[in-house]
Amino acid sequence: MGAAHTQLLAGDTAAALETLLGSDAILTELGERGYSSTVQAFLAQTYEQLGQIDQAHAAIALSETLGSHDDVINHVITHGVRARLALRDGNHDAERWARSAVEHAYMTDSIDLQGHTRLQLGEVLASLGHKHEAIEEARAASDLFAAKGDEFARKKAQQLLDQLSSDAAETRS
Repeated sequence: MGAAHTQLLAGDTAAALETLLGSDAILTELGERGYSSTVQAFLAQTYEQLGQIDQAHAAIALSETLGSHDDVINHVITHGVRARLALRDGNHDAERWARSAVEHAYMTDSIDLQGHTRLQLGEVLASLGHKHEAIEEARAASDLFAAKGDEFARKKAQQLLDQLSSDAAETRS
């Protein structure tokens, strides 16, 4: 999962898919469920990024079936995927799912998870036309990434901030 997570962050979804499918096959053969549920959550994320929507939904369902109701990491990942899928479908549940991912991320001590979910919420809010709230979330994500020392992710958050600020300036003109 660590390798696949790194591959996803690097934008190599094809490699992440291959890694995750290999992990899933091994875990399935062993009859393991706990890690399998998280692999399925990552598969949902990967499938969504590849535009394979049906597979993303199936992986979410399998993650929920295999995992426990209190598996916070799975919820962070799958709720984020649900947010992006809802946004893609024009469904306003996107904000609710994105906020749920943030809420679950704050049940952990992972600054990385907190930052990524705040950035994702900012992207969802921006897509829904809530620019000021989106700016707040992108700024919070940037601050978290700066505190973590994650310059790559901080730059991604800054790009969203720059885009939103540019959009706001154009609107005022």
